[in-house]
Amino acid sequence: MTKGRILLLSGLSGSGKTTLARAPCMQGRSAHLRVDTIEKAICESQLAPKCAIDAGYRVAGAQAQELAALGLDVVCDAVNADDRGRAIWPDPDLVIWVRIPEALRASRSKARGFPAYPHVWQDWPLDVLEVDGAGDATALAR
Repeated sequence: MTKGRILLLSGLSGSGKTTLARAPCMQGRSAHLRVDTIEKAICESQLAPKCAIDAGYRVAGAQAQELAALGLDVVCDAVNADDRGRAIWPDPDLVIWVRIPEALRASRSKARGFPAYPHVWQDWPLDVLEVDGAGDATALAR
């Protein structure tokens, strides 16, 4: 069996990561793991932790490895702003940084009712594919 690829989409909230991640998944070509969804479910559980950032990344990283071992390509969707979050991921086959002008990102986040993330972006220590999230992310995914 051929091992699937792990594609890691990174970028601040409102950059277009989720829209970009969903396109190949809707075509049945890969699975989508969204850390925000995992974190929300953990926080709404009976455990009711106040913060699930570490847990969300760890769950997504473990699932990505299992799904890739089954031969599925996995698109992992997370902010990944710093080394702490990035260290949790298994060795990704491709890291995509979805960047966007700050004013547009803030506007998108505000329209969705999300607070601005307090993250300070650190450069990746490995090669990344940079994608401009300011346009139509669905067109980028084709």
